[in-house]
Amino acid sequence: MAKGQKTGGRQAGTPNKVQREDRELAKKYGPKAIEELAKLAGLLKDGKGAAEAESVRKGALDSILDRAYGKPVQEIGNEGDKPFRVVTRIELVGPNG
Repeated sequence: MAKGQKTGGRQAGTPNKVQREDRELAKKYGPKAIEELAKLAGLLKDGKGAAEAESVRKGALDSILDRAYGKPVQEIGNEGDKPFRVVTRIELVGPNG
């Protein structure tokens, strides 16, 4: 491995061409994928296609909520000499904020 400063190459954070093409292709199917998640979760009016397994329905609901509101916030805090604990909080915000 050469010593010294690295030069050349892609700038940090710049996606490569393959990643960009994959992302564009995935976006094309995004709305249909969300619709399928809603179906599995049992959210459609007719109820058709709802998964029988509760774990599948929960996974579909989690995926929809993560995309709509982001993943839950995880706070790590230390109170005095107590060990660290992780607190998960979900905040739902209505259409008017």
